[in-house]
Amino acid sequence: MKLTQKLSLGICAGIITLSTAVIQAATIPATGPIPFSAYDTDGSGGISKREFTAVREQRQAAVKSSGRLGRGMVNAPSFNDIDVDNNGFISSQELTNYQAERRSGSGMGRGGMNNQ
Repeated sequence: MKLTQKLSLGICAGIITLSTAVIQAATIPATGPIPFSAYDTDGSGGISKREFTAVREQRQAAVKSSGRLGRGMVNAPSFNDIDVDNNGFISSQELTNYQAERRSGSGMGRGGMNNQ
């Protein structure tokens, strides 16, 4: 009986983890800017380098599996391009500012093409 309960709990935990991953992946747009809420996977109010990298990898995998070329990935900013205060986290304001600069072409961030 205890084995059955443990297996049931394990299966439920696996389903919850998988559905969370599917829901998370669904919030990442196929193209265009990734919203802050998609990056901030732990809901802490800041994007860690680990979160940033994980979301980027999910998007790259989705692009690859869809058969699209993903040409814009070469110009994708690094974590440090967006974390302008160098505190190890990207704030909502830092991401918004960076994305606005990219759309307008006015700065492209610290590591972007217009700052070389």
